[in-house]
Amino acid sequence: MSDKNGIVLVIFLFSIIAFSVSIILQGIQRTDARYEHLVDSNNNNLIMNMQAPDNWNSGIVSQTVAKVNWRLNGITATNDDLSGFFIVVNLPSLANFALPLGQKTGLLSWIISHYATINNESEVILADGSSGHLYSISVSSDQLHRLNAPIDKGFDGVMITTKQQGGSYIILYAAQHGRMGEFKDTFTNMLHSVSFRKSG
Repeated sequence: MSDKNGIVLVIFLFSIIAFSVSIILQGIQRTDARYEHLVDSNNNNLIMNMQAPDNWNSGIVSQTVAKVNWRLNGITATNDDLSGFFIVVNLPSLANFALPLGQKTGLLSWIISHYATINNESEVILADGSSGHLYSISVSSDQLHRLNAPIDKGFDGVMITTKQQGGSYIILYAAQHGRMGEFKDTFTNMLHSVSFRKSG
């Protein structure tokens, strides 16, 4: 993977994070615990599923990004004061090639480290049996400002990249610095509820 492709991929990753946070800040309907699901039209109508907890706001994000011929599809949830959030979102087709190669060579970690602090990195198995690559990260308020994210407080989080059928996805959950412990059980339950299945 060239440096240029790697940089483009990382910009996509963090643009998605910033975009998703922006959508969350615009307000998502508050509901009792229920499953959110969304059909990814980019990937043979693969169905993305997630259960939002009681008293969290949740909803879906779907928007065409014409410049890269990509339909962004995602599921989001956040608590009332926006100190914790959870996102499942698809990636552009470029990621199908760049992610595995970048992770294998370590180049992706090196590039991400220019935008966030990587605290840990490992392979994981999701609840539905599929595999993923986990990054434990911290993002400062200064780093978020460089990404044009509309928030002024730093976050600690977990970002998992996973390949599902013919597409690539990110599962991201995060909490304001110093508050990750408050959401440990909530995030664990939400992560265990995430699944990807074929339509029909």
